[in-house]
Amino acid sequence: MINRDDLIASRLPIYDTDYTRLTLAIQDAPVATPNPQRDPTGVAELIQRERIALPIQKGLFQPEPQSKYAFLFMAGFLIFAKVVLDSTFFTIVTLLMMVCSWGSYVFRERRRRQRIQQAWANGWLRVAPALIGDLTPKSDTSAKHIAKGQRTTCTAPTLVLSPKGEWIPVKEQLLKLNRTPDARGLRIAESGVAPAVDPQHNNGWVLYLAPYGEPVDQGAIAVNLAADDEARIFSHIARTWQLPGQNTDERWWEKS
Repeated sequence: MINRDDLIASRLPIYDTDYTRLTLAIQDAPVATPNPQRDPTGVAELIQRERIALPIQKGLFQPEPQSKYAFLFMAGFLIFAKVVLDSTFFTIVTLLMMVCSWGSYVFRERRRRQRIQQAWANGWLRVAPALIGDLTPKSDTSAKHIAKGQRTTCTAPTLVLSPKGEWIPVKEQLLKLNRTPDARGLRIAESGVAPAVDPQHNNGWVLYLAPYGEPVDQGAIAVNLAADDEARIFSHIARTWQLPGQNTDERWWEKS
């Protein structure tokens, strides 16, 4: 059973995620203009009334754990080109190619995320609470980073709660985690065991962004919301949504 007091944000230090599916789902939507259809849950109206921002651009500029190795490789390559090949022209051209490649990626990703921010502000996203399941490290190194509370990347199954109190499993989410002082309470998938998520076994709540008029599993989680803004949305949902626990099948996850 889910209590209304349980609907609070997770302590997972998520700083970024993969927005590819959500970007594709809203590519034809007129996100620059307000959605004429009213959100029956009232969350979109709350976001517009309180002018709650979705600062998902922040994660784009935070270097990933493996970035330092890529930087060292590029630095070593440039030194090799300068010292061994003794070619200033080749070094400059290579450096410009690297800068242009990275700049092009950042520009494209910023444009994609700006559309998501427009969709958020104009009511083209349906916001729902979701449970994050067992964390699955992307590699052995990632597993060590999670255990030590260091910055890392992992995936996790996700369970979205609908306004009618129904659970909707969606595709696993990519999570980029910041450092955390205490990683002992995190649920991590055991090697060789499929990661799970249910109301009793999870890593807490997040907010999930579902594209308006598209399948729910084409969405993504919201990251970097201000704590007060996140709390206001969860508080609204806790007061107004139907929560699980009123039907006879509320402990479905314990059935074989």
